[in-house]
Amino acid sequence: MARQIPHENAEDWTYPINPETVLHNTLTGTGYTVNLQTGKTPTTGTMVSIPGHEKTVPTSSITPGDISEFATSKEHKDVLNKRNSNLGTWNTGEEVFLDVSRRYPNTTGGAKAARSAAMRGDQFAIYNIDRGLTERNVAAPKVQQQYLQEKNIELSEDAGREYLESTSPVGLHVTTGFRTAPDKGTRGKRKAGTGQGTIVWTGEPNQ
Repeated sequence: MARQIPHENAEDWTYPINPETVLHNTLTGTGYTVNLQTGKTPTTGTMVSIPGHEKTVPTSSITPGDISEFATSKEHKDVLNKRNSNLGTWNTGEEVFLDVSRRYPNTTGGAKAARSAAMRGDQFAIYNIDRGLTERNVAAPKVQQQYLQEKNIELSEDAGREYLESTSPVGLHVTTGFRTAPDKGTRGKRKAGTGQGTIVWTGEPNQ
């Protein structure tokens, strides 16, 4: 059983890792994930954020107390104390996002469960630890709109269904779409044809 260390910033903090460590690891990178029950960082599997358990704090002013308050609040504590739940942070340089995420195993069933959970929770993406890839949830209308606005790609009608039924490892799912404008590689030249098909990799390296 993990050793529990009370922390000065919160009487309810009884986890084997201190908030200072969580904050340090967050600010020295792009983010951090830890299982508070064990104090260990997940080394395998797919992480999916649980809706309703998020908070945003300015990077310039975040303190260990913010992390303590989030993790021990009645809104998040019970969920964080579940076996496969983890405290997650993401540092954009301007803001730090705190959330609670669940880890799914690297199996066919785990991949499908993770994608389904992302869809139920209306999440933009899920993250696979082993491959270091963030996979966009192309079944979500808001993600399809994101592809259209950011990449000039209209995903195929079957993209969402195929994504939720996919047996591909997380980060390696491939779908198809149609370009609505020339890509950057065309140097302004006219594309080969209206509605030109394109392959879309849903997995992207973690930034």
